[in-house]
Amino acid sequence: MSGFPGGARGKRLAILHPDMAAGGGAENYIHWISEELVRQGHAVTVFSGRFSQAACPYERIQVDLGLKAMRWRQSTRRLAEELPRFDGIILHNFPSALHFGFVHRKLGGRLPPSLWFCQEPKVSLYGVDEAQRRRLARRRLRRFSVADWNTIRLDRSGVRAVGAIRGNSRRTARFAASVYGRPVEALHLAIPDATVAENPVGEKGDFFLFTGRLFAVKNVYGALGAFEEFVRLTGDRRLRLVFAGEGPEREGLLRRAAEAGLGERVEAKGWIDDAGLRSLMDRAVAVLNVPHREPFGLVTLETWARRTALILAGDGGSAELATDGENALLVDPADVGQIAAAMARLAGDPGLGERLAANGYGLVREKYLMSHHVRHLLSALGV
Repeated sequence: MSGFPGGARGKRLAILHPDMAAGGGAENYIHWISEELVRQGHAVTVFSGRFSQAACPYERIQVDLGLKAMRWRQSTRRLAEELPRFDGIILHNFPSALHFGFVHRKLGGRLPPSLWFCQEPKVSLYGVDEAQRRRLARRRLRRFSVADWNTIRLDRSGVRAVGAIRGNSRRTARFAASVYGRPVEALHLAIPDATVAENPVGEKGDFFLFTGRLFAVKNVYGALGAFEEFVRLTGDRRLRLVFAGEGPEREGLLRRAAEAGLGERVEAKGWIDDAGLRSLMDRAVAVLNVPHREPFGLVTLETWARRTALILAGDGGSAELATDGENALLVDPADVGQIAAAMARLAGDPGLGERLAANGYGLVREKYLMSHHVRHLLSALGV
């Protein structure tokens, strides 16, 4: 059993995630909840097909939780041996529920309380919203293979076996409920208590910041196009746009900036460690968090935690926490003119940015710290 600390009242919790080496938001989230659970006296074991080499606050057990059917029997046997020893089981990311379903059937349902914390249903199978799900359903008759159909059947069967489901936003919860035909409640994400700036810097720099993976789906070109429009609209010769993150669009962004005559005012810094990113957020005039229809963006909470102004896509899950003009400026991410206008407002009115940042900071400290989140998570799990 886990060698990590657990108090007299501490629970032994298992987390299932297919790929802890992926390095995305879900993996960060699992690391954070594990840290907080251990801090509160619980013990955590993570089951995954891969792990990063970084130090972690949980015990690791390697089990293939992927879609290679030839390995399913071995994985099911291993999970069936291990999972009954825990007080609760938390599932993350497709296809963890599929494997949970196998174990549930093998043991006749004799498993501890379980909860699936749903980032979103698998996009390639179900789409990103109800309209896209209906379009996919029509295409399946022509384009989906027997393996695809079987995967959907097994995924839905596994989700039916899970005790409870929580979506990372109301948007995600509604969509998951429509996909799986089960009640799903929202449990918004949170960030570690320690990442909240106790004494945020007062002086802001000369740049807007975009942080995240540099993929087209993250609307990186929308952010760059908005900066071009901001410069045209205001004639500003001082402010810059900084991209922090790696991705395949890095060179394309720099090339387009150069073509627009903004090469010296657009910088792509690449990957930056946590301390460096916090420092950038502290000094940014505002952070642009403008991806299209994102289930939930942790950048929203991370920006507020650093007491920095936020320009936020109004169609994403984290917009559920925001009030336009109070703690963020909400924009249509498809409208570069709206994003540019928000940038111009903040560039021209530092007091507005300070008010937005202060209100967002207060909201995070009141409701969206990991200590709050873990309490709600354990309650939903029923342990």
